[in-house]
Amino acid sequence: MIADEYSNQRLIRAKPPKEYIAIFSETNSAIQESFKSHLVDEFIFNNLTKNDFAEFQSLRSIKILKTIENMAFAAI
Repeated sequence: MIADEYSNQRLIRAKPPKEYIAIFSETNSAIQESFKSHLVDEFIFNNLTKNDFAEFQSLRSIKILKTIENMAFAAI
């Protein structure tokens, strides 16, 4: 888990990703692994930390779709 409900409501609120990721990085030494488990690789992560949420969404959507396609083909 990257952020629980409390963190979302109290710590993140309207902060840009670059700020709240820095906060979580201080307490979560495995934050990169946490993001990977949410289909956010290093390239996508870098777009998030640039506060380019539209690009982040686009890249992550593509990653999610490719993951689903790979799972579907693996099941055949």
